[in-house]
Amino acid sequence: MISIENYNSIIGELYISDSSFFMYSPTLCRCEGQTKFFEEYNLGNKKRFLKLSKSPIKFFGKLSRDLIYNFIAKKILPEKIINKNSIIVLSFFDDRNTSNGHLREEYFRNIVDKNNKVICIYKLTTPGFYFRGKKYIKLIENLEKNFDAVSEYNFINFKMIYQSIFLTCCHFLKFLKFKFPYTLDRKLIKAIRFNHLIEIFDGTVYSLYLQNRLFSKIFINTPSICLSVWENQPYVRILESIKKKISPKTISKGFQHTGFSKKLLQHYPSEKEKGLDSYPDIIISNGEINSNELQNNTNISSKFIIGGALRQEHLIKNEINPIANLNKNNIENIAYAFSWEESSYMEILRQLNMIPKNIKIFLKFHPLYPKWIKKKNLPKRFVNTQESWSEISKKCSLVLVNDNSLMFEGYYYGMHTAIYDGNDKFKLEKRDFNSPIIHLDSNDLLNLNSFQLMQKINQSTQDVIRTGYLKKYFYKRDLNELKKIFLS
Repeated sequence: MISIENYNSIIGELYISDSSFFMYSPTLCRCEGQTKFFEEYNLGNKKRFLKLSKSPIKFFGKLSRDLIYNFIAKKILPEKIINKNSIIVLSFFDDRNTSNGHLREEYFRNIVDKNNKVICIYKLTTPGFYFRGKKYIKLIENLEKNFDAVSEYNFINFKMIYQSIFLTCCHFLKFLKFKFPYTLDRKLIKAIRFNHLIEIFDGTVYSLYLQNRLFSKIFINTPSICLSVWENQPYVRILESIKKKISPKTISKGFQHTGFSKKLLQHYPSEKEKGLDSYPDIIISNGEINSNELQNNTNISSKFIIGGALRQEHLIKNEINPIANLNKNNIENIAYAFSWEESSYMEILRQLNMIPKNIKIFLKFHPLYPKWIKKKNLPKRFVNTQESWSEISKKCSLVLVNDNSLMFEGYYYGMHTAIYDGNDKFKLEKRDFNSPIIHLDSNDLLNLNSFQLMQKINQSTQDVIRTGYLKKYFYKRDLNELKKIFLS
């Protein structure tokens, strides 16, 4: 088994050997949410050949989807709407962006409203093969707006798709000739080589070259500011690299918009990666805690500014109300907030079944996975709910979390929260840096309604509120302050 420290060091050394090439690889960018490569390598996963054999089908699906969406989306010339005064906002679109027939910005909220310089360019979140993506494109075009907004596909054309295929072929040929450093772990290098071949053949690299073509088209018009959702994903690294080459005077600002854990290893580039051109000029954090974590561990040269918790503004506008202590009478219903890591869902459900049988468990699956949201064949006391957290909190006195921001937000809804570590095999899911929030293991689930454990949870909640931890995690600013930080 390789430690996470050694893994990061090896990946970092390989990445900087040709960063302009390897930024097209989620594996080399350590995007564990996409590749899970570190865990698979340590667990001795033997399914890579099966993945490789299925990869061309995925490539064909992505290519076909892009061609279809190319015909569905109305074509807009970037130079017609982008100029040197424009503020480009790169965000994500899904069903959460609609509100009573109006477009609602999920990540940057109302700071972009009624600003005639703002042009929001939306990536489609999990568009599927056809129907969901088609619906999203049409929604972006037809919803009532109080800021300009388009989808990426309004700019993408057939020529860009063709260029991306060509660049992918060139990438593949270069990779075949690439000489990996002999000083690195040979077994790991072999696995990395194979994993990147999968990324080439399943269309991941093609999709990133399509982003390259899109960003080149945008920055040729030299906008004044580029504001993006910053998670240090490959597409953002490509965005920043192209921006610095084509439009160096454009100020890029990346918004670290929510919590993150060490499972998102792209937030933890190695010491060797400092100084690369693939980071924003400015990183705006949602609070002091995450800003400190990034500055102490990311080894990047961006300027850091504490912005505000835009996505939690509806919660943090009020003080936390007193939360009643847990006792035998009010712990009859609890909730579980699932993370984006879908592969862990079945095991977590199995472990949740260890909770005393008299407790009903409300399950809130991540919105990225419709098949789980609609899942019905669950144990009788499990309630698969699509209610809002405000509604769930009226029924549940406690929310359990593994890698989800509800570990913080739950308090604002009037619930106790506890972090469940029972399925964290590699100790990478921690996102409550230096917090007093209680952590539970599988043995604690068996005794969840015991007097001793309820007392510990009660004390944890008191400590979280007493220390003001949440105010440091989710920073609150005046709207005018926020507009100045983000848009000027």
